[in-house]
Amino acid sequence: MLKKGGIYPAVIEGYASGGEGVARIDGMAGLVKGALRGERVEVCLEHIGHNAAWGHIEKLVEPSPARVEPDCPYYGTCGGCQFRHMTYAEELEFKRQKVEDCLTRIGGCSTPVSVIYGSKNTDRYRNKVQFPIVKTSIGFYAARTHDLTDVEDCLVLVSSNFSTQT
Repeated sequence: MLKKGGIYPAVIEGYASGGEGVARIDGMAGLVKGALRGERVEVCLEHIGHNAAWGHIEKLVEPSPARVEPDCPYYGTCGGCQFRHMTYAEELEFKRQKVEDCLTRIGGCSTPVSVIYGSKNTDRYRNKVQFPIVKTSIGFYAARTHDLTDVEDCLVLVSSNFSTQT
């Protein structure tokens, strides 16, 4: 029986719709934040439901070749980006699989999706964003919270030099 706070070995088999790595942990679906397909990890479980368990990587035993060091200093604290810890090719494969899964599960058709075409520009492509402002800080909320991450630059925005210095 799985326990909250327990550490369990897992092999990441694929991705959930939110980008979490998916593994079988003692026969139950495990969703692991930040895990990549093909990785061997030790998972610390944070929540156990009736059909699935959620956790984070406690130890990365064998990393995926698609794992990269995030190029953003705010990645992990800012909730703006999900995939800067994987190669762009892996991100496109995740998106291809997500479209195929949606067509199958929601649409009821088994149409294979052969390719997702990527962009030439993977940085500085977004020209609109909404920023929360708290007192003298401007930035993004951390994922699934109202905790503000004060940022000075965002790598996806066309121009984002928004220093709060006066």
